[in-house]
Amino acid sequence: MTRVLTLAGVLIFIIGLGILWQGGARAIQTWQGFPGWPRAQATILRVYKQRGGWHAVMRFEDGGRVLTYDRDTEIGGREAPLVAGRTMTVIYPPGRPDRAFFDWKTDLGTAIWTAAILGLFLMIFGWILAAISLTRPMVEALGTRHATSIPRPHGKKKRNRS
Repeated sequence: MTRVLTLAGVLIFIIGLGILWQGGARAIQTWQGFPGWPRAQATILRVYKQRGGWHAVMRFEDGGRVLTYDRDTEIGGREAPLVAGRTMTVIYPPGRPDRAFFDWKTDLGTAIWTAAILGLFLMIFGWILAAISLTRPMVEALGTRHATSIPRPHGKKKRNRS
């Protein structure tokens, strides 16, 4: 059981580290402004909710081509974050307009902070789980040994009451 808890703690820690790393990489890109990435003005054609999050169908031009994509806005909630007919800036990796996303600080900031908080929480939880599972057998061994050999005060002997 101890080995399973230790491995689970280490695995949770590694997953948390990966999430934190991904959030950090995205934060660096956001702060640098995605240098070299094309930007385009996209028109929101339709907004709908799917699996707890809002999606938007958008249309924009890339080098003379008119492209239409359906994107997750990465925002949940009851109210739609976008309105059909609105124009917003999208940003995408060079040569990959199919990976376009909205260039809004709120969206990117939310994703970054969510990854950072979730990653840190998982790292701390995994660390604590692994530490507890590794130190528990030692504490139990020490507790058992000390509980059976309690020293008596000097000069007093145990009386036999019969």
